[in-house]
Amino acid sequence: MFENMLAGGPAITLTYGSILAIIFVILSFNVAMKRGSAKISHGPGDNNELLVPMRAQENFAEYVPIALVLLACLEMTGGDQTWLRVLGGGLVIARVLHAAGLYIGEKFIIGRGIGALGTLLIIAAEGIWGLVRVLS
Repeated sequence: MFENMLAGGPAITLTYGSILAIIFVILSFNVAMKRGSAKISHGPGDNNELLVPMRAQENFAEYVPIALVLLACLEMTGGDQTWLRVLGGGLVIARVLHAAGLYIGEKFIIGRGIGALGTLLIIAAEGIWGLVRVLS
């Protein structure tokens, strides 16, 4: 649908990257607001309530970039658009579930687990798919 708008650029990756960027901004804003109200400039200080939002943001920042880089590489080398959308959409869902699992806590620990496992499976699938494309 949007592929024609970007003159052959990675429109699928841009779509999911943009959604993930908005999620990251929300997570980051939440950390900033909690830091401001607690008057803590870096780290959690002695405020344990900062740990969850910090970990949600940090974990997101640790895993999403490699997933998006691989998605973009697969897209730019002609990867199947349906599978690219499945991986991109799956990544968005996984990251939302992971963050929700952290914020909600024990009542939704399964969300955190599914989100973490989903993210790793998506990165692994992208890595394997990339190697298959390069080596075949």
